[in-house]
Amino acid sequence: MTVAERFPFAGIRSLLLSSLLTLSTAVAVHAQSFEDGLAAAQQGDPATAVAIWTPLAKSGQPEAQFWLAESFWGGWWGGTENLERRAHWHMRAAEQGYAPSFVKLGHMYADGHHFAKDDKAAARWYARAAEAGNADGQYALGNSCFNGNGVTLDREKAYGLWRKAAAQGHEGARRALCEETTELCPE
Repeated sequence: MTVAERFPFAGIRSLLLSSLLTLSTAVAVHAQSFEDGLAAAQQGDPATAVAIWTPLAKSGQPEAQFWLAESFWGGWWGGTENLERRAHWHMRAAEQGYAPSFVKLGHMYADGHHFAKDDKAAARWYARAAEAGNADGQYALGNSCFNGNGVTLDREKAYGLWRKAAAQGHEGARRALCEETTELCPE
């Protein structure tokens, strides 16, 4: 009697065991969190961070989309700069209302990175972030208002936006107020 005749389900059992091991490995990989990627990045392992964030970003997690986008900026840790992919992932996060991506998109328009330089588009992105209560957006829109970049020059509005950002601990906004109004200057 052959092994197959003595144990007719041995092949099925092997197949099931193999499938379960594959599935458990896949679940472990996909179960990694954004924080696992952040920890890898902080430990100087960008390849692992990107490997963790990519499936999370593809599944729609805006924070992972944001950091994946930033991994394509300026050759992050020796990686290849890819402004098209950076814009793509920031747009995906922005579609979900993720304010930090609003700010980055604003910067991309203001600086002409990937998009044509467009101060009005930059100001619109900054305004979305500012309206969401994002301190970086308030500071950036304040700068736009102060200089009249993409919006009407309005120094009082700029000061108000900088005050909101400074109240959230934004150091750039505090310095801007100190320089322009002497508010919030260290004694």
